[in-house]
Amino acid sequence: MALDAAKQLLSSGCDFGKFTVDTIASRADLSRQTIYHHFRSKRGILESLFDSIGQDSGLVDGIFRFLSETDVDQAVELFVKTFCQFWGTNRTIISKLMALSELDPDLSEALYERKSRRRHAVAVLSDKITKDRGTGNFKTQEEMGDAIWALTGFESFCELLDKGLDQNAATVRVISILKASLPQVN
Repeated sequence: MALDAAKQLLSSGCDFGKFTVDTIASRADLSRQTIYHHFRSKRGILESLFDSIGQDSGLVDGIFRFLSETDVDQAVELFVKTFCQFWGTNRTIISKLMALSELDPDLSEALYERKSRRRHAVAVLSDKITKDRGTGNFKTQEEMGDAIWALTGFESFCELLDKGLDQNAATVRVISILKASLPQVN
């Protein structure tokens, strides 16, 4: 209930100053004490919210499938599809959270931790590619990782949606662009 209330607040035009434990409790028809008992803080609510939207969009399962995939082309596709599904399913909430993270240190720290996890997944992908195909036109594996990071990020995905592509077409476009930039099979 509390997480649904937090999602509703973020999806609506709620100003971040009103995104408080009290507002979430009121929207969820719970007491403030109940919220603190379950989440301990607003940061706890945000962490649970991140986990919830990741689970609901298939992010967690997609990452596990990507990590266990041995075929590089399939790993690239799984990686892109997983994140595009996540970005597309939660676009409004993610946009709001990113903007609000500029104002709230707890949110900024929580998002930084999530980005670090994605950065790790990018490093795993670039390592798989390098072991299978080398670095191609990239000087280093790290440079390749930076390209993967930029091409598969939320902002890039949203740019494609803003151009009029639907989520599926944007995902296919990201896969195509990424594969074209990566080293090919030797």
